[in-house]
Amino acid sequence: MKKFIRIGVDLAKNYFQVHALESENGRAVTRKLKRSKMHEFFSQIEPCLIGMEACGSAHYWGRELKAMGHEVLLMPRLTPSRMSSAARTMQSTRTQSAKRCRGPECASCRSRARSSKRR
Repeated sequence: MKKFIRIGVDLAKNYFQVHALESENGRAVTRKLKRSKMHEFFSQIEPCLIGMEACGSAHYWGRELKAMGHEVLLMPRLTPSRMSSAARTMQSTRTQSAKRCRGPECASCRSRARSSKRR
């Protein structure tokens, strides 16, 4: 069984982009998976933290992955107002999955920073 510390998933209609970290400073593994191969991929790895964008299918996949023992974190959508100008022009599913992989440890930091600006 493969072991990853964190996985970021970008969901789409037919293909999902997966960005997995083996260790904090280790190499990243990226995969483009068909919808039919999601169960197979995640059943072959040890339970870990998975970050994905909150949308309709993310709730379904979140339940499926939790049933396999993974910890799932749904994060708000990356809208253009939350991205830098350079990121807006070069969005791809691969970069979004990498952001989802980095997101779980700093998602609460971003939400706290935004809420403190509102006050």
